Amino acid sequence: MKILSLLALAFVLTGCGTTPERIPAPERMPAPIVCDLKQGMVEPEPQPVRPTGDYSQRHVSDYLARLHRWGSRGWEKLAAARQRNERCKEQHQPNTADSEREDQ
Repeated sequence: MKILSLLALAFVLTGCGTTPERIPAPERMPAPIVCDLKQGMVEPEPQPVRPTGDYSQRHVSDYLARLHRWGSRGWEKLAAARQRNERCKEQHQPNTADSEREDQ
């Protein structure tokens, strides 16, 4: 039994004598580009107040018009933020056409 235990221990410890292969260093990643948005682009606007109590059809139509303008401004802000982000990415990315010509 002792011999079997010694053989098992020797078998397990044989892996300790080897050195593992070196792990290659990761490729250097470019620094992240942070494009800030203007404060007005991300600032929430208050939602129009709903008519309450005894209200007429004119009150409802005014509310719907204000609600539509409020929603449209939100979509316009989103589109402006996307355009700003695209312009920022274009400014900071190398021109691939120029780099391809350099390789030739």
